[in-house]
Amino acid sequence: MSGISNLQHTFENALAATERTLNLFGYVPFVSTVSGGLRIIYGKVEIITGLALSAIGIVGALCKQGSDRKSAMDQADSFFKYSIHGLANVARGLVESVPFVNLVCFFWDQANERMAYPSELCQRQIHQLNPHP
Repeated sequence: MSGISNLQHTFENALAATERTLNLFGYVPFVSTVSGGLRIIYGKVEIITGLALSAIGIVGALCKQGSDRKSAMDQADSFFKYSIHGLANVARGLVESVPFVNLVCFFWDQANERMAYPSELCQRQIHQLNPHP
């Protein structure tokens, strides 16, 4: 799975499922005010966790050499991307929090793919290589 552990894969699938569920609630005016607030909190946790894990990973990488260091830095970069994903969730939560403005999210989702986690990208690549399992 190109460097993504089973635990990380499972975790990312849970995060993606949570986001898809929040998306459904985020389409309904006034309900979206609550789901948008939850998404903002969710995004903040994702930002903080991503930054913390990335910092720990960088410190750990500095204690290694050669290909082990590169691998650890790649993992730290992967964790940093969670914080970027969290920023996107905070931004979307702000939009969802305003009744009727939240409908922009519905049209956005119809026109664009949501920001995917690394394990989702791997799944798409595997499916593209083997569309008929």
